Amino acid sequence: MSSLYIRFVTPAMMCWQSIMMSAQVSSHIPLDSVLRLGLPVVEIMTVGGEEPTADEAAKPDPQCSGRTITNATKVPGRIIVWSASGVRLYDSGEYVQGKSGMTVKIRGNNSAFRPQKPYKIKLQKKADLLARGNPQHFRDKNWLLMKEWYHTLHTPIGLKVNELLGHSWTPACRQVNVLFNGEYRGIYLLVEQVRRNDHCRIDVDEQTGYIIERDIYWWVAPVWFETTMYNGFWQRYTFKYPDEDEVTQAQVAYIRQAVEEMEDAVRNPEGDYERYLDINSHAAWILGHDILGTLDAGGANRYLSKYDNTPHSIFRMETLWDFDTNFRRSGEWSRLHEESHTYTPWLFQSRNRAFAKAYVRLWQNLSPVIEEHISAFLDSLAVTESAALNASRRLEAALGFRSFVSFQQNVDEAKAWFASRKT
Repeated sequence: MSSLYIRFVTPAMMCWQSIMMSAQVSSHIPLDSVLRLGLPVVEIMTVGGEEPTADEAAKPDPQCSGRTITNATKVPGRIIVWSASGVRLYDSGEYVQGKSGMTVKIRGNNSAFRPQKPYKIKLQKKADLLARGNPQHFRDKNWLLMKEWYHTLHTPIGLKVNELLGHSWTPACRQVNVLFNGEYRGIYLLVEQVRRNDHCRIDVDEQTGYIIERDIYWWVAPVWFETTMYNGFWQRYTFKYPDEDEVTQAQVAYIRQAVEEMEDAVRNPEGDYERYLDINSHAAWILGHDILGTLDAGGANRYLSKYDNTPHSIFRMETLWDFDTNFRRSGEWSRLHEESHTYTPWLFQSRNRAFAKAYVRLWQNLSPVIEEHISAFLDSLAVTESAALNASRRLEAALGFRSFVSFQQNVDEAKAWFASRKT
């Protein structure tokens, strides 16, 4: 009896195959062909087809860390977001300053020097580019298109862990294909930017609140401050809120003094750090990196918020961010435990055990369910996105963007990590 072999071919596979059949693969691909790959599509059209540019920033001192950009141009244009089925979810309209359209610029640090640049989108009118069905709640002007290189599920998985840890805000994201002036740029993450928004992002007081970042690229920021704890070239603090072009010297002086008091308490072996630092959010942030096995402690962005300028407002650690080095510390804690600039060694070694107890309590609550939650999350992505991501990744590989790695390989690696990480 002969056997029968049936191969199921999805629309995404057929589209990829039709593109590959062309005599020469071109990155100029029609919108309808990109839509047939199966992911939502972000279409950007700039005025006059202009490309945003940026220069490499010169370090003021060789001891300054990292590689980053300066003089990033803001290019005006239009952005349209299409669903995978071809429904127009959002259209900014043509650029009219203050009324419609958007501006786009290159963002990022080391990532800004790769062929497929990451971008920041600033809308002229607030909107929810993720079309979550409640535009009045989720609308904002500031959005990012992030390009992941090592593992295109790193950020979705990392943000899912952030959500499970109970952080006050987890940035929403969606994998999309990007067409930029008719040119296919590959798979990006359309994601909410770390910003103040009392409805849907980080809630601090509009008049007296702060969001600051411990930043290795402080040396390109127009406004920054240092503290006694870190007064070298490694890291200093920059502003996410108030905006850098609006913050006053009085505000800088206030928040510097507030951070000094908090860091003094953290370093004190008998420290009453709970008066200054929200221990639950900080424990969640460190535990998240321990679960994910973060290698790059310097690149683990630290966002601290202070709701207002009263003594009752303490520093809250905000969302995990930057997941390039997930799953890199097998059998070990994350690198945060080796770096005092993260406060981690100080807090665990303090004779005040409030922080350590908060960390243990959080892990005890999460450990019985985290593997199950992550597995269910990955399985749901497999149902909705695996074929589309594989087809899009094959096209990226054909265009020389990166080597092909299947969605299933990413899932298998992630599930294996979480299955073994608990010990």
